[in-house]
Amino acid sequence: MTRFNRVFSIAVVFILSLFCVGVPFGLADQLDSSSLPGSDGNVWALKDTRIHRGNTSYVYYYADSLIESKVSSYVTQAIAKWGSSVSITKGTASNGNLLISYEYIPRTSVTQHDGTYYTCKSITYPYAGNNIHCNTAEIRINRWWLENNPGGYSSSDWSKLLANTYAHEIGHVYGLDHVSSASSIMYSNASPTKSVTSNDIKGMSVVTHSHVSHSFTQYKQYSNSKHKTICATCKGYKYESHTLSNGNCTKCGYECSHTFGNASYFSTSYHKRTCSKCGYILKEPHIITVNGCTECGYTGPVTDPLNQTPELQFIKPDELIFPSID
Repeated sequence: MTRFNRVFSIAVVFILSLFCVGVPFGLADQLDSSSLPGSDGNVWALKDTRIHRGNTSYVYYYADSLIESKVSSYVTQAIAKWGSSVSITKGTASNGNLLISYEYIPRTSVTQHDGTYYTCKSITYPYAGNNIHCNTAEIRINRWWLENNPGGYSSSDWSKLLANTYAHEIGHVYGLDHVSSASSIMYSNASPTKSVTSNDIKGMSVVTHSHVSHSFTQYKQYSNSKHKTICATCKGYKYESHTLSNGNCTKCGYECSHTFGNASYFSTSYHKRTCSKCGYILKEPHIITVNGCTECGYTGPVTDPLNQTPELQFIKPDELIFPSID
């Protein structure tokens, strides 16, 4: 390997490690395409760098016998918390791809990070999209934090917290990010009371590709132009334009409080106004005086619209481009 290649490889790994610190995420309907389906933050979340495992299998090994003696029971408990949604077995440095390691940094301030973190150490781009598979990873704990219990927990709660901490980092290794639900294992703050919830499992099924056939049958309002169509199984979502009828979405129930602009000519019977929110068009009969239509200024011959009372009539253009407010 040339010196340039060695430097380039080190730079790539360093840059990737910066991206692998917990950040919220989102999804679409084809795994390993340009995006993955996303979940609302209280269900599950995916790294916005799209780094995920791609299958259930990891083989873990310890940096040395010291760290193994201190954390092996917590690691075993952490793996058990995820159950059959992951496949993590113990191996050695020669066949392992998940390193359990440590560092020693005495805490000098209340704001100093003193827990654990993970790093994705090598990747592949298995498809043409921007998703990335994490092939090898590391979970590193601060031994000072491990040995000093700075929160003053009871022995029982401290053991539970450490097992939950490793379970949390395993979620990161597979590609999951922090969520807003305090009971979830992927909640950002360490706690002895967290657990792997059904929502954590839903996210894990996506990042391991065990759930790949979405059933997008649920809908949630998102904006004036779009709703989220949600998978009934994993609760992942993709964005979809409203299906509008008279300005109301027939799927998510969105009702536009229309803001119509100035009138413009539409036909010899009508002028039109366009809603600046949903893009729908209001059709109104001309209001004719000796100077033409008072609304749109039309001065040509007028075809009587069957003497009907002026009313709102919505029409959808053949190719309507919804204004984006996202």
